[in-house]
Amino acid sequence: MDNLQDDLCYTSFMQPPSYWQNWAEKLERWGLADLAVTLLESTGPISTFLAQLVYAGSPFFNSSRPESWGNLAQMLENPPESRAFAEFLKESDPK
Repeated sequence: MDNLQDDLCYTSFMQPPSYWQNWAEKLERWGLADLAVTLLESTGPISTFLAQLVYAGSPFFNSSRPESWGNLAQMLENPPESRAFAEFLKESDPK
């Protein structure tokens, strides 16, 4: 039953967060969108570890928008949100 609840978290009528479009554009520009989709769909427990690395390293990253690192870490910690972002990347892929 938990999987049903996870799948219902993001449905087609909900708007994705505004920063997802920015992330998708950057990943496309850098040629990393397909790699990001693969990682988001297959990392499992490693995502939590990656989120902790982002939290720990965010003070050292030069960014005009430090909240985006927190958003990334939160997304990595949340499997339904990670899957939703992977789907968003697939849908926004111009190929």
